[in-house]
Amino acid sequence: MMNRFLFATVAVGEKYNKRLLDTLFLFDKLGYNKNDKLIIFTDNPELYKKDLNITIDVIHYNESDKFQFIDHTNFRDNTMIKLYYIAKVYFENKEHDVITWYDADAFPIIPKSEVVNEKFEPGFYFRDCHLFDSLDSVNPSLRERYNRYKNMAHGDSIALCDGKYAAPVETILTIVDNFNQHKKRVFKITALYYLNYNLHNFLNDCYSESAELSYVIGNSFGTCNPIGRSLCTDNHIMPNDSIDQDREKLLNNNFIREHFAFNN
Repeated sequence: MMNRFLFATVAVGEKYNKRLLDTLFLFDKLGYNKNDKLIIFTDNPELYKKDLNITIDVIHYNESDKFQFIDHTNFRDNTMIKLYYIAKVYFENKEHDVITWYDADAFPIIPKSEVVNEKFEPGFYFRDCHLFDSLDSVNPSLRERYNRYKNMAHGDSIALCDGKYAAPVETILTIVDNFNQHKKRVFKITALYYLNYNLHNFLNDCYSESAELSYVIGNSFGTCNPIGRSLCTDNHIMPNDSIDQDREKLLNNNFIREHFAFNN
């Protein structure tokens, strides 16, 4: 059976939209087509009226005014809302075998031809992850997050990876979907539970979502694992740089530099 791939990301503000627009051509270069899909959540849908081979769904990041207190000025302080988008994409997926969530400053890197017939085991996969033996041994920022939930996380499980507790980094994540509806519901419900709690009580102090993902995955999948070969990568572009500085760093990637050299 040939795999069908779904990619999803969010871009809010000029900088992140520019980063994303710079790399959309890669889906064509890598051979993705109308059987595959790219979902973009953004504050500027008009930017993405692009003629690409991959199917594109563009959704306003604040659909139905769910995030009316968040815009380009404070999006980075509330990136935990990515939990909503990841849960929505996973819950609503009905036909794509492999879902890849990637941040707008990351980009696809693996040709479809190399993975279209690969056998992927169902589960939740990460590229980067915090692994720890106990809550006492986590780094201070994660410990602060887990402390938020002392009175509300009773009965919730933290995800495991090879016997250690796991809090995946949200930059690039992969779900191999076996369309288990119960698992999808639990994932969505848990994600919205932690997200709503934080937006109501810690608005503008919701950067990152590794701790919350650990509960979401723990309650639904139970375990997560490193992805053997991530379909996306990134250059760890610094968020405080200008758009021009970002683009210069992006062009340090040989794959992208070759494209711009050929097309400019």
